[in-house]
Amino acid sequence: MTATALLNELRERGFILEPQGEGIKIKPASALTSEQRARIKSLKAELLQLLLGTTCPSCLGPLTIESGKGWLHKFCPARVGHYDYWEGLGNWAREQGMKTGRDLMNEQIAQSRCPNCEGELSCQDERTSRWQCQACALAIIGGQIQ
Repeated sequence: MTATALLNELRERGFILEPQGEGIKIKPASALTSEQRARIKSLKAELLQLLLGTTCPSCLGPLTIESGKGWLHKFCPARVGHYDYWEGLGNWAREQGMKTGRDLMNEQIAQSRCPNCEGELSCQDERTSRWQCQACALAIIGGQIQ
């Protein structure tokens, strides 16, 4: 059995696996069978790489990781479309003192600047928080780009 197959099987059975230092925290650990414990122990290194997101779950090759303001992109360079994962950094970014794309957008709205072209925003409706860019016609309603 591969590490990917074991991880999928455990998740399908309701287990939560998290990397914890050089180990793996499993909830509920008391529900693991002796066979599952043995497989986890034999595949621990591969499971940790999968849980840390540094290994492709399909081919176990290394992932390329790119990030920007408020986003993270992990993909397998082995084949185009083999593994492609996008993630908004959200709360994690804030905890690290980083600003997410949404934070930057809200700052620009507060300064009446369009997050798309930095043109002037005008408030169309305060009740629904509807903003409109005069330059590119971008609409923002309730903090969501429309």
